[in-house]
Amino acid sequence: MINLKTYSIVFALSYLGFGISLLTIPNEFLSLFGCPLDDNGEMVARTFAASLMGGAVMHNLLRGASFQNHLVKIVFIGNFVFNSISAPIMAWATFQGTMNGLGIIPVSLNIFLAVLSVLILMKHNKMAL
Repeated sequence: MINLKTYSIVFALSYLGFGISLLTIPNEFLSLFGCPLDDNGEMVARTFAASLMGGAVMHNLLRGASFQNHLVKIVFIGNFVFNSISAPIMAWATFQGTMNGLGIIPVSLNIFLAVLSVLILMKHNKMAL
């Protein structure tokens, strides 16, 4: 079974990759997905990047925690909520044509991270018993 350190690294790298891209080259990055941005859109993308970067740092710090730590449950409930909301929003944008076919990449990542969050929470509850 995968340990908490590995789970945390997966989340940190996922958030870090998108966060750095949105922070440094938001228009170029989102243009890959068919969503070019104006100046206002770049500001919003960079603000979202700040949130992703915070998530990456949080997960990097969580690597040393154990499943018995109650903060693990709190963090992964937050991850589940974030990714469960983001996935249908991105899917809708992709299927409506706001994003191109590559929009399925962030949708798939959101679904993967939401499912991974549930698995972590199930493991956390099992360890807490």
